[in-house]
Amino acid sequence: MKILPPKPNEFFGARIKINRANEHILDLKNIFEYYLKNDSYTLDVKKDKSGLNAIVLETNPLLPPNFPTHIGDTFHNLRTALDHVTSDIVGKKDKRSGFPIDASEEKFRKSPKLTVLSAASPAVYEYILHTLKPFGKRHPLVELSQCDNADKHRLLLPTFSITEVTNIQAVCSNQGQYKDITLSASNGNFVSGIATDANITITSEGVPTGELRFSSDHEFAGMPVLPTLNQLSQIVTNVVLEIQKIHFRT
Repeated sequence: MKILPPKPNEFFGARIKINRANEHILDLKNIFEYYLKNDSYTLDVKKDKSGLNAIVLETNPLLPPNFPTHIGDTFHNLRTALDHVTSDIVGKKDKRSGFPIDASEEKFRKSPKLTVLSAASPAVYEYILHTLKPFGKRHPLVELSQCDNADKHRLLLPTFSITEVTNIQAVCSNQGQYKDITLSASNGNFVSGIATDANITITSEGVPTGELRFSSDHEFAGMPVLPTLNQLSQIVTNVVLEIQKIHFRT
């Protein structure tokens, strides 16, 4: 992600908002990595269908409660950064100073927010209207705006899954040792490849790999959370920098 150094005369508010969004993304990444390593699963020894002892994995369904707040605040700060840009151009007292975005192309083209830009900065107006084109349901800025609105009414809860756990270590009562065991997901189950009538003692719970994804009722349904947020941050950053280049050279 790109950190924008604050510059008082070049969309200062937008830069601060983007940087705050990036802080939320970094916080989310750190919390997720801690949860993945320490709280996301437990290993146990249980009988399999054949009555033999096997290592089984159970995931923890309780995600850290601040996951959705970091996600929602990232959306909000990125969306607000765009509003700060047009507000600086149009004037903060003008109620039409928000950044024009709409899922409907017709509503977008008729938006007072777009109209007021045509007078305040024709070059920026042309860029937004003909190059950026922030309309249509699949445009990333439209999806960003919809996520920001959704977060005002409900928590944006992600889903979590473990794909595998590697480097598990165990010893057996028959003096056998198991090193570098891997538990991999298969049809929703985790299979270790170990089945023995001896007692198993787990000596190291291994290294997990997991995924945090947007839920099925989300605008970014099924997409990985952290890469998507980083991509949105980069998109907004590029838009701000491009408008800065256009506006301050005219």
